[in-house]
Amino acid sequence: MLNRTTYVPFGTRRALPLRNVQFSHAAAGTGALRGNIVWFTPEAIIIDALSVLTEVLFLWQTFRKAVPTFAFRTIVVLGLIFLLVGFNQRPDTVVAGNQLAVTPKIEKLTISTQVVAKEHPIFTWPIRGGITSLFSSYHRGIDITAPHGAPIKPLAKGKVVFAGWNSHGFGNTIIIQSVNGFDSKYAHLSGINVRVGESVGSDAIIGFIGDTGVTTGPHLHFEVYKDGLAINPLSVLP
Repeated sequence: MLNRTTYVPFGTRRALPLRNVQFSHAAAGTGALRGNIVWFTPEAIIIDALSVLTEVLFLWQTFRKAVPTFAFRTIVVLGLIFLLVGFNQRPDTVVAGNQLAVTPKIEKLTISTQVVAKEHPIFTWPIRGGITSLFSSYHRGIDITAPHGAPIKPLAKGKVVFAGWNSHGFGNTIIIQSVNGFDSKYAHLSGINVRVGESVGSDAIIGFIGDTGVTTGPHLHFEVYKDGLAINPLSVLP
């Protein structure tokens, strides 16, 4: 059975692996030219393929002789590395219609978070009683009335930073430093039950109601500070 192909001028493309040879009608044993159609036999195709293969092998041997073995291996290794690196860095592509969309390759993203818990003091009333004076610009605390000698507890647990006599009209005074920038002040006490540097809990009895200093009767003058600034004690008391 004959294989059929369209005759193509030399130098354009090869439809079959045969040279551009003009066949006469007498060459019916191997092929015949009829108009612009060339008919080839399977034997002619095999012979031409072997000829091409022989030429390729000849070129390969010539290249191996011209290039030293070490240089040849180096070129091959560099070529493989180039191909591998280029393949790994090739972005993923998505073809949609006639447009080529390039989407960058997204590496694994790890997000770590750190949660910092800040302790907030639990506030309690130092003593229960009636409020006779409120917080204002000239009175930086509140006055709580109670019987003389009634026990006083701290606003929150903390450390005693002052315990003694205040010469500015407050008499016996205690100042406790708590966490998160809170300080509390207790004045006009009849007695002090703590010392400087002592850590006290919220249930500790730190002193007793009195009328020392400048006062008109037994009561507790109570002040609260946040980061060094006086604030209204009623804003933090439960």
